[in-house]
Amino acid sequence: DITTSPFSNTFPISKIRVQSVFDANYAGLKTADSTQAAAFQVALWNAIYDTDWSAGTGAFAVATGSVKNKANKFLEAARDFTGSRQYNLTFLENMNPDPRVGQNLVTAVPVPLPAGLPLLLAGLGALALVRRRKA
Repeated sequence: DITTSPFSNTFPISKIRVQSVFDANYAGLKTADSTQAAAFQVALWNAIYDTDWSAGTGAFAVATGSVKNKANKFLEAARDFTGSRQYNLTFLENMNPDPRVGQNLVTAVPVPLPAGLPLLLAGLGALALVRRRKA
């Protein structure tokens, strides 16, 4: 079921931490690169299950290696992210009473541009071309 209080069947999470992991990193993620894909998942788990910004310490920690190093880069970027929201996140919660059966999920969809923005940019471009032709 879609929920506004994600992971309440296990414990509440910080939606802000999860949002920042996606906003800072998801656009550049190469999912075909297994190290990047695993590191992004580790960074996401850290945002959900931990309160620090390190994949090697805290309640959720992983062993040393390239996945941990890349996850720490994802977490550092998320911690320092100050831009606007890039993705609309939907949280899907497992409704089975036994949390060991099923899985909670997060989906991400890019925030759409306002519909008028591409038209405005096209119009300004056309005006620039007309002005340039007259000069």
